[in-house]
Amino acid sequence: MNKKLLALVMAGVLTVAGVAAVVSYARGADARAFGDAELVPVLVVSQPVPAGSSASRLVGSVETEQVPRGVRVEGAVTDLASLGGEVTNAALVPGEQLLAKRFGTAVKKVDASALPAGMQSMDLILTAPRVPAGTKPGDTVGVFASYPATDGGSGTTRMTLSRVRIVAVKKNAAGDAGAEATAAGIRVTLAVTTRQAEKVANAAEFGKIWLTSQNAKADVKGSQKTDAKVVLG
Repeated sequence: MNKKLLALVMAGVLTVAGVAAVVSYARGADARAFGDAELVPVLVVSQPVPAGSSASRLVGSVETEQVPRGVRVEGAVTDLASLGGEVTNAALVPGEQLLAKRFGTAVKKVDASALPAGMQSMDLILTAPRVPAGTKPGDTVGVFASYPATDGGSGTTRMTLSRVRIVAVKKNAAGDAGAEATAAGIRVTLAVTTRQAEKVANAAEFGKIWLTSQNAKADVKGSQKTDAKVVLG
């Protein structure tokens, strides 16, 4: 082997040895920094994560790091699978440890205008006084039916339904003359069962209807047929 080739081989060996020495020193520096502290794993955010993100989709946004036990924050997550189907309740930023308190169960938004399963929709067109002010989709109402007297006496009123859900409310414009003409007023869409629909249809066809706004604590007991004699005592 000539002197030139030998020099090149020696240079290569020294280069490799130098790189190994640097790596060894870096690892030693980490060890010296942590001292004799016990190292434990923790997931750390590596990419920005918006609020509402599913834990199952954070695989590429977090990394596992080894930190001294005293540095790991209480509630730190070490396995995404432990979070199940939970979602972030706040935005996460790179560098922060992944904490269980940052996650919660997703709350499905309820569509107040959606028709409940098994129910039927039914429209009524009523004048403003017969619909409580501020009635909106998702509200529940009581349905009162009034009928004219059939025996020369006074008419009769009674609450025929309670806890009926409103799925739509809008102002109704008067339609054109003809068989499909509609009166101006408020169009209210109710979610009803078959039996409830029969009662509402009968009251709308042969009597008059009033709606009352009901909350969860509304007293709906004590309904009875009421005529002038009952009102006046």
